[in-house]
Amino acid sequence: MKVIKKFTKVLLVILILLISLFLIYWFGLRGLFAKSSLKGTLNAMTTGDYTGDFYYANSNGAIQKYLDTSELGYLTLTKSTFEVEECNLSWNSFEATATINVSYPNVYQLFNELYATADTVNTSEEINKTLIDALNNESDIDYCEETIEVTIVQYGTKWYLIENEALMDVYSGGLYSEYKNALSEMLAE
Repeated sequence: MKVIKKFTKVLLVILILLISLFLIYWFGLRGLFAKSSLKGTLNAMTTGDYTGDFYYANSNGAIQKYLDTSELGYLTLTKSTFEVEECNLSWNSFEATATINVSYPNVYQLFNELYATADTVNTSEEINKTLIDALNNESDIDYCEETIEVTIVQYGTKWYLIENEALMDVYSGGLYSEYKNALSEMLAE
């Protein structure tokens, strides 16, 4: 009988310890893991090194092993900075929103400076090469500074950054939003 009581007490202590650890994780450490995964992903995007902590899902929800962007997008990202300000995580959700301060080269303004008064038609390859050369030379490049909101989703023990229009605008250097606005204007006519 003493053995059963002792076993019950040990089992109860283990159960209380496990519940305590779970609560500490769920209400405390989980948010730190979410923010850490997000910071690792943003760091991979700015360094171009996708071998470490890169947790990214495209707008269709497919998990990516690297960011599939053009050379111009890659260069824009490597010249960008991201700072996670806030990560809002509800205790009963596997989804969180994060507020990020971002600074990125204003490729759209650079495009306008180079091609707004052009008398000739240039191919997209020529335009891309000119923009890449200008970014590499870093001659008087203006930077956009914005605060964007992103969504991260828990999958297993990792938190994946979900691609959205604000991120696409960052790695296009502002071209995405201008293209979208121009398209909306054309469709409205």
